[in-house]
Amino acid sequence: MTNPMPPAATRSLPESPRIVLVNPPYEKPVMRRFTASYFAPNFLIPPTDLLYVSATAKRDLAARTTVIDAIAKRIGPDETIRRIAATSPDLVFAQLGFNTIEADVEFCRRVQNEVGVPVVAMGYIATVYGEELMAHSTLDAIVQGEPELAFCELLRAWQRGEDGAGLAGVIVRTDAGVVAGPAAQPIANFDDLPMPDHAAVDAADYREVLVGERIAAVFTARGCPYPCTFCVRTHGRRLSKRSVESVVGEVRYLVEQMGIRNFRILDDTFNIDEARALAIVRGFQQIASEHGELRWSALARLDHLNPELAEAMAQSGCRRIYVGVESGSERMREYYKKQLSVEQILTGVRLAKGVGMEVSAFFIVGGPEETREDLRQSIDLAKRLDLDYIIVTRLQYWAGTELHRLNAHNLTTGALPFVTTPKDEAAYRDVLKMEREFYRRFYIRPGYILPRLGRFLLNPKDLFVSATRLAKFVSTPPQEDFI
Repeated sequence: MTNPMPPAATRSLPESPRIVLVNPPYEKPVMRRFTASYFAPNFLIPPTDLLYVSATAKRDLAARTTVIDAIAKRIGPDETIRRIAATSPDLVFAQLGFNTIEADVEFCRRVQNEVGVPVVAMGYIATVYGEELMAHSTLDAIVQGEPELAFCELLRAWQRGEDGAGLAGVIVRTDAGVVAGPAAQPIANFDDLPMPDHAAVDAADYREVLVGERIAAVFTARGCPYPCTFCVRTHGRRLSKRSVESVVGEVRYLVEQMGIRNFRILDDTFNIDEARALAIVRGFQQIASEHGELRWSALARLDHLNPELAEAMAQSGCRRIYVGVESGSERMREYYKKQLSVEQILTGVRLAKGVGMEVSAFFIVGGPEETREDLRQSIDLAKRLDLDYIIVTRLQYWAGTELHRLNAHNLTTGALPFVTTPKDEAAYRDVLKMEREFYRRFYIRPGYILPRLGRFLLNPKDLFVSATRLAKFVSTPPQEDFI
């Protein structure tokens, strides 16, 4: 495929360039993040990755930025392109998803042709399959890994009339062909980045089911030191932390300047440093004492939840924690290198629920050599824990993970067309059946529905959407995999 745009070497960008950062349209409500992409009918958080890039480009390039979240605005390709063109941009920066990447790349091609500007893209799949993606698309450049600083370096090169070849963290199309620079070093000090450009999107477009509308998303750290074999290593295993003052200051800004009282902490594990997490939460408590109730949620590890921290989280407004259980089978948890015992799971869930926080747990089905007994143990544990919600996913062999490396000989993987599935299609359909069975046996039972009926009736819209989605999902034949 040839590039309809001239290569970067023949272009230059003005000072203070106009940049449109776009979360591309898609036929279903996809939530694109660097770490993952997933479909959620009644849960949408802002495109925080783009908001960080917008803020950094404003600071470092004096750029004039516009963020268009086509998913939040529920607009299609034609309207999205019209809105992009209306800003007279010098460049478009797009966030690519996982399963949506083919549609995303096609949308980028349309932007190049119809708006007539270069398009730079970011995303996990673009990072792992960067050169393949450039070879089979018309993208002008890809920013790999953390996008903020590398993107600005690329634009500085273009402002100087250079093509950007050889820049760390950048793959660029030049007169000589596609050139991949070396991997960029992780951003060592997270506080070196500015606060995300929260004001670039409308908080009213975002919500978390049964938590609230007008929601923002906050990172307190990047990276995770745990060795889970299935996990996408977006920011590596080194933990890069923001200062407590920076995090609390961002939440204070959201409350005082934007009137946002609901937020989601996006760290892979918010409470990995228990003392630091407690200091942050104490800051939230101070804000709540001054301005009224906050409502927030976070991903957490159950073995790093102590009584003092749990109590402080609940008192500061934490309504829900999301935790990785992965399996009720000790054998499977060991295979995934989860480093979490069933005793730690039981203790952590009881502690969280005891102080009034909801617990939503992630489970995986379809691991190599997983048996029906392993599945039964997972379902039994979910029921025993009396979890408020479960998120069950069939095992994904994302490229770049240890799980992918160990099973590559049994997988079909690639960027365009996007595929990452076992070669044994019959076995994979059985995994889809396991996923549906887990949901059905956990949710569709009196022991789950009756104790929560009052809460659900206070949120009839969420109840209707969730119940309809669940009913459709558990009754859909596995070959019609719509999630």
